[in-house]
Amino acid sequence: MEESAYLGGVIVGLGYLAAGARLAWLSASTRKAPERLLSATFVLWGLAYAWQQMPLILENEWLLVPLYTAGRVLTDAGTIGSAFFLRLVFRPKSTIAMGVVAGICGGLVLGIAGSGWMGDWGGMDPLRNPWWWLEWSAVVVSVGWIGLEGFHHYGMSKRRRRLGLCGALDCNRYLLWGLVGAVWMIYELAYAAQVLEFQLIGAFSTSLDRIAAVLESAPILFIWLIFCPPPAYQRWIERSDPHPNAAEG
Repeated sequence: MEESAYLGGVIVGLGYLAAGARLAWLSASTRKAPERLLSATFVLWGLAYAWQQMPLILENEWLLVPLYTAGRVLTDAGTIGSAFFLRLVFRPKSTIAMGVVAGICGGLVLGIAGSGWMGDWGGMDPLRNPWWWLEWSAVVVSVGWIGLEGFHHYGMSKRRRRLGLCGALDCNRYLLWGLVGAVWMIYELAYAAQVLEFQLIGAFSTSLDRIAAVLESAPILFIWLIFCPPPAYQRWIERSDPHPNAAEG
């Protein structure tokens, strides 16, 4: 089996695990719930990628369904963590946000349970399994929420930046957070197309596979620039700031 069949997934999984470890280290000093929730989210997603690549690495088809099922559960658990993170950080007093969190959790749990009831634990049969689409819709809502919050707060931070109430780097972080959600939404559309394609013809097209790989990898870069921006990147953001004379807030 070609290494390219799983190498991208391994890299993405390691990226999530590294980001989760970084946030776990940060949460040890801050002792704040948001860092812990986001750290758990990234670690769960990293482990999900690891489980789902294992059958490809070992070239063992027998492991495909059980490990894909395990990865699916871990992915959904991480998605639940991200939903609680969004509510805690961006909408702590909103009953609507709590309702969205409940809807996401309900969609994920019912999606897996319904898929299991239909015998599709691995989530490989969207044409026959309507529960797959319920779970997928819950994921789309969760990543769409990420994008909306990022772009909304980016717009607010730009206005604050003009008044000197927000730093250039913080403003950029909101933009990147919005891009993370937007790219994840596009990836979910590509992922649905991939699963349907595989079910119909029994193979993944090279072009769609490459598109999905790029859409999986780009958010990892954005996440690292949000939480661990290298000095060169920070200097570039400061130099490109349209309001360099604004006092830092």
